[in-house]
Amino acid sequence: MPFDYRRDDTGELVPHEGQQAAIREAVAMKAEGASLRVTADALQAKGHAISHVAVSRVLRYHPSAA
Repeated sequence: MPFDYRRDDTGELVPHEGQQAAIREAVAMKAEGASLRVTADALQAKGHAISHVAVSRVLRYHPSAA
């Protein structure tokens, strides 16, 4: 399942607003030159369970990170 989605009661994928905000933050941090580990640490400090490897994947494949 993509990081920024969850399944609703019917099993459909729906956006997870909190995680979508985390992706926007990761994209902004990348633009500022932050490393993957620094970005992951910042997101983890806000309660997101994401590693630097996952940050890398999100920034590589998520449409908003292009």
